[in-house]
Amino acid sequence: MTEKPLHVQVAEALGWTNSEENKDGDYWEALPPQDGSAHYLFAEDCWPRASYEESQETLVPHYDTDWSATGPLIEKYGIETKPNGAFWQAWVDEPAIGGAEVGPTPLLAVCNLILALKAAGKL
Repeated sequence: MTEKPLHVQVAEALGWTNSEENKDGDYWEALPPQDGSAHYLFAEDCWPRASYEESQETLVPHYDTDWSATGPLIEKYGIETKPNGAFWQAWVDEPAIGGAEVGPTPLLAVCNLILALKAAGKL
């Protein structure tokens, strides 16, 4: 199996479970966190339509390309971004959390930071 796309890895770091790619490879679905913190649409409300209407699985947000999905995370975790040469830097200026990561775009830098914070047990 190939590595999961970045947006799916971020979703899993945020508590999404049971992620899987649809049979045609068009999109990923998963179960959002049960605490109501996730931004998502039910699969049957989106295009392409899900193959099963009764599912509670939803389309995984594209945190790596969609500001409407990632913006709330930036606000929630107090993430700051700035250009840094050819890259963007994302960091949390909170001593208890700390950490900084880079990426070619602000959203990719934020995604990399979220994965690093999760790996460090700080998310």
